[in-house]
Amino acid sequence: MEGAVTYNGEPVASGSLSFMPVAGGTPFGAKVVDGRYVADKPSTGKFKVMVSGNRITTVPKTREEADALARQNQGRSLPANYIPEDAAGNAQEVNVSGGGETLDFAITGPPRE
Repeated sequence: MEGAVTYNGEPVASGSLSFMPVAGGTPFGAKVVDGRYVADKPSTGKFKVMVSGNRITTVPKTREEADALARQNQGRSLPANYIPEDAAGNAQEVNVSGGGETLDFAITGPPRE
């Protein structure tokens, strides 16, 4: 099973999918890399799918860059997962037949603050 994962029309560069069984079954997951995922051994059944996107951060090289980043974030610690659980298209239920299928996930909404 494979597919595309986007958030607000842009490919999710780094993240994961969690497939949680709705009524019995075995949960499974898949990594998202450059807007694509592959689940090698998916379980079958009905699943609730949670999409998460990891912030890709760069380490400031100078004190000035670090100060600018702190001002930009206004002293807040930003969450690692920038896709809210209640974003449109997240936590949707899907049927998985067990292989060879393509399921795409297009999530929309404001980033998690």
